[in-house]
Amino acid sequence: MDTFHRSQLRHITRTHYPKKISNSTLYKRCHAEPVSAFIKRQRMRLLGHVLRMPESTPAQQSMEVYFQQKASSTGNRGRPRTTIATRLSTDVEGVRHHLRNCQNLLRLREVA
Repeated sequence: MDTFHRSQLRHITRTHYPKKISNSTLYKRCHAEPVSAFIKRQRMRLLGHVLRMPESTPAQQSMEVYFQQKASSTGNRGRPRTTIATRLSTDVEGVRHHLRNCQNLLRLREVA
């Protein structure tokens, strides 16, 4: 996604082969940011909203069920599936928290 976004920004700014600029310079010139950073920020905002919801909402209940099943399962063969919960878990680990089980989920609710 970031590569396509940068190619579109280069097309808009008419920066072609002989003129080379770095990606960071391109983002500064266009007053833009990488699409991946924007998506990550939006996922974190979504997690914050979900964590502040009452525990009786379907979003909270599904998070509880997911982490209870994750704790009790032995895992599947092959490549792990990429779900919203696994993506949120990797995003949360980037800010020095962990989201691996129900206790971590409860701790994050207290922080949010």
